Amino acid sequence: TAGGAKDIVNDFLETRSDESVKRVSDLLSKKVSNVDAYFGNLDDVAKARSTFAAPLYKQAYEEATQINTPVLQKFLQDKRIIDAMQEAKKSYGVRLEAPATSLETLDGVKKVLDDIAGEAYRGGKNQLGGSYTSLKNQLVDILDEASPTYKKARQTFAGFAAMEDAQKAGA
Repeated sequence: TAGGAKDIVNDFLETRSDESVKRVSDLLSKKVSNVDAYFGNLDDVAKARSTFAAPLYKQAYEEATQINTPVLQKFLQDKRIIDAMQEAKKSYGVRLEAPATSLETLDGVKKVLDDIAGEAYRGGKNQLGGSYTSLKNQLVDILDEASPTYKKARQTFAGFAAMEDAQKAGA
């Protein structure tokens, strides 16, 4: 079936992306020295993250200029999404002229939802944080399905973010 083939391709790309981050880390460990020594400070990790993830995000934005699925259309009627979209265009660098259904706008919405959830958790409002985390995860699923490149960009970013978090924690 078409859905089965799509699932196989998505699983392959996801595995390949995870393996790519590990291969880069392993290669740096062998050829340069310990990865932690190579990424001696947080600025180096941030630069590496940008070097690897930014081109993928750019490519994903160019590939998915409009995402029009019935699931997304229903999703866009949620007041929390509408408010997050306004905030993304106001404070998160999303172009004002970017269409509501563009990956650029929806990625901005994801970032707003993630920040709202984090703020709620830090403020002890766990139910609110959980609600926004769930909403963000639903949006991520829609975006990942619409753009495998976006999914790869997120995974690449997350791999470097994990290194940064480990370094901040002193690991």
